[in-house]
Amino acid sequence: MTPTRRTVVHILGWGAGLGLGAVFLLGYLGAYVAPDRVWWIDPLAVVLPATSLLLLGVVAASWAARRRSSLRGALAAAVLLAVAIRFGPSLPHPFGIASGHEPRASTPASPDSLDAGALDAGADSGSDPTADGPTADPEAGPPADPHARPPAEPAGGSGVLRLMTFNIPHVGGDPAELSGATARAVRAERPHLLALQEPHVVTGRGSGATVRRVSPQLRRLVGASGYELPNDLPPGSRLQQPVLARAGVDDLVPDRLERPPGHPFASRVSFRWRGRRAVLYNVHLHTTVGGHKPWKHLGGQLFDPEFWAPVLRTYRTGARRRAQQARRLRRMIEQESDPVIVVGDFNSTRHHWVYRHIARGLHDAHRTAGRGFGGTFPADWPLVRIDHVLVGDAWEVVGAHVSPDHAASDHRPVLTQLRWSDEAGGEERAHRR
Repeated sequence: MTPTRRTVVHILGWGAGLGLGAVFLLGYLGAYVAPDRVWWIDPLAVVLPATSLLLLGVVAASWAARRRSSLRGALAAAVLLAVAIRFGPSLPHPFGIASGHEPRASTPASPDSLDAGALDAGADSGSDPTADGPTADPEAGPPADPHARPPAEPAGGSGVLRLMTFNIPHVGGDPAELSGATARAVRAERPHLLALQEPHVVTGRGSGATVRRVSPQLRRLVGASGYELPNDLPPGSRLQQPVLARAGVDDLVPDRLERPPGHPFASRVSFRWRGRRAVLYNVHLHTTVGGHKPWKHLGGQLFDPEFWAPVLRTYRTGARRRAQQARRLRRMIEQESDPVIVVGDFNSTRHHWVYRHIARGLHDAHRTAGRGFGGTFPADWPLVRIDHVLVGDAWEVVGAHVSPDHAASDHRPVLTQLRWSDEAGGEERAHRR
């Protein structure tokens, strides 16, 4: 190789390395910089795991080629430390944004009975419930058998709360098939509390309001398989982000967490477990790219500026809206006096500022006791984890996993097993005796 060609290759190599390093650094900072003004960092945070692997490969290849110098050594050490801090399970987070100590995980145990009450859920009472028509729907398929017996509970210990979060959009197709697939996915995991994103419940306008219509996803769940909505629903409301329970749930009060023109992005749920009250937030933060999904257009449109313009505009709007929603949710969490659980579709990975802002002082159930990579989206080939379960110190995470049965959704459901932290020690001592 001639000296000139060697110089060109050297310059190109350094340029590629520095470019990759810049993408890595900006994506890394996405967890600590609010996306209000620098929204363009958000997409780089999505690909941070892949960028980290590529950069580690470059560092390893450079070291193997014996191209060593003090500068390369310092850069390699900085990269390794940054990756270890972000992806290591027990190392502290930089900038003082730690979520506290990770609670210990224990052997999974079986569910216990649920005493759920005083449910406060987000409602868009300004909507017109008549727009969705009556509950009866000829396309809904045969109703679920109200006398059908639920699956047997797994054997084991007691005191474990099984919680599922599941984003189930209605994107067309046969409503009866969607309803049946959703019911099968839920029955396979048998949660006590079921937090759903995107379905809705519409109530009538009269006093003592009854359910007038539910989304197709709920038609074989509500009133069947042991799952119920609250009895006292607010009249004339469209309830977003519903939560279902296997025991009676009462006193559902509208608590709109975002005013019109936006849809409610979360519902607040108060419930009792083993005689103690807790609060659950069921979250669906603003979308990223809406209907403009680049990964569904791998042809010539990827190189068309007219295709990317609306994608970037939608992403910019979504990043800013998610930041606003995260701040409001954080303020509400800090005002709670009861133990808190936050679940749902964040449309953000743990490498985003939105996730970190909400998760302050909470523990990520999957990082604590999860199995596997934990990817939830897209369902057929889950590359990222944007559906999360966060819990406070009062809870011990017994287990967490992503279910492979995603019905007709483009998300995979997440199941978490929890119990009160102060009950875990007593059970272990009793077991040793």
